[in-house]
Amino acid sequence: MIYSIQRYCIHDGNGIRTTVFFKGCQLRCPWCANPESWRPHMQIGYLSHKCTDCGKCEQICPKHAIKNHRIDERLCDHCGKCAYYCPQDALQVYGKELSLEQLVEEVLRDRSFYEQSGGGVTFSGGEATLQAEYLLPAATVLHQKGVHTALESNGLFSGQLRLQLVQIIDQFLIDLKHMDDSRHKEVLGVSNQTVIQNLTALSDRDLIIRLPVIPGFNDGEDNLRRTAQFARELKVPLQLLGFHNLGTSKYRALGMPYRYESISSMSAAQLEEKKNICRQEWECIL
Repeated sequence: MIYSIQRYCIHDGNGIRTTVFFKGCQLRCPWCANPESWRPHMQIGYLSHKCTDCGKCEQICPKHAIKNHRIDERLCDHCGKCAYYCPQDALQVYGKELSLEQLVEEVLRDRSFYEQSGGGVTFSGGEATLQAEYLLPAATVLHQKGVHTALESNGLFSGQLRLQLVQIIDQFLIDLKHMDDSRHKEVLGVSNQTVIQNLTALSDRDLIIRLPVIPGFNDGEDNLRRTAQFARELKVPLQLLGFHNLGTSKYRALGMPYRYESISSMSAAQLEEKKNICRQEWECIL
């Protein structure tokens, strides 16, 4: 299940890339900008600013799952008819199924850009490794065709899967959200030990550790320094990603609360301050 394929991406690995976003994630990061990526099945969002209250969606729904523009997930079978027939495009479908052949054909349309820029295809999410039965053959086919492959991940995959990934993934971009295990568990519900183990094991590969800088969670000086020190120990680059609240409209469309809605996006100057703290510990800060 894919929820987006974005072309001409320049921040998801080397060169110009096509990024494939897989649907489904085991985490529920409260700052996440892509809540439509959490669930592994198709979802339908409601864009209130486009709606004219024509009632077409309620009339067309074969399961009578829509009332007052909200979809009852217990009744909805995700057929997508409501979105297809909405005259104002006020319903947004998140998620579609693509066969392996369809995906490969789709991304190879951009092959000339990869070759000119040293780019390739990046698998992202959600969490792409949750669909390993699809990810592995897709990456294998592209790798065999000479396309550079990258994986953006939360790092919560098994050692067995890691051994398979290193055969077909050329570059890893993995989040390390907090160095303190107890804080990681408190906010995300899981330990950071699997992430740290995978980062350590992948340190001899083309690896970038990513730190999404989240106000009030991991942006304190102590955590920044500890994260940079860890990257230094592994001798791999550390990339800081500034918080932004651009996903607010998606939470509204899905009828979900967003705890970070009132927190301002991080400015370039603020992010640079955080980077400078990290540079005191490790020179390779992106």
